[in-house]
Amino acid sequence: MKTSNFKGHIAFSVFFFMIFIMIIDVSFAQTPHVTPDPYVPTPLTDQTLGTEMQKDFTTRNPNMKDLPVSWYQFSEGFYGTYTNDSVLYMSRYDKKGRYVETLKKAEWKDGVNPTLKTSFDRSQYKGQEITGYWEAVNPTKKTYYLEITDENGNPSYIWVDEKGNFSSKPNPSKRKEPKK
Repeated sequence: MKTSNFKGHIAFSVFFFMIFIMIIDVSFAQTPHVTPDPYVPTPLTDQTLGTEMQKDFTTRNPNMKDLPVSWYQFSEGFYGTYTNDSVLYMSRYDKKGRYVETLKKAEWKDGVNPTLKTSFDRSQYKGQEITGYWEAVNPTKKTYYLEITDENGNPSYIWVDEKGNFSSKPNPSKRKEPKK
């Protein structure tokens, strides 16, 4: 009788051990694997390129040579952010470190281009919160950059052209802008 009781305990223990292993296996299988989003900016790691872009920035804006610029990289190139007269700016460079455009941060509610506002309200992004709104400083060809967050707090970065077309990639055209 003791042997069958002992076998019963072993079978019972093995059964619960197997259940425990299955629970652990299922919980690990449900853990999301997060891959970095190539469109999410990260601090620039190539200091040589950062120095070259800083030199270009200073040449374009000699009166801002002492302003600190924070450099970032993302799948479509690089950008530097800086503040001048309490306004936040972003100077964007392509993958080779060539200047593309400068944008300034603005309030979404203050004087947003009506075409952009209408396009956003009709887009797949309409239910998301706009946490950052940037507009090109070039008066002849407007582009916009939106930082948005969905209901789960996940950020997205969207580029919009002057016609209200949305893209996850910036417009690749190069624009020459006057120095500030």
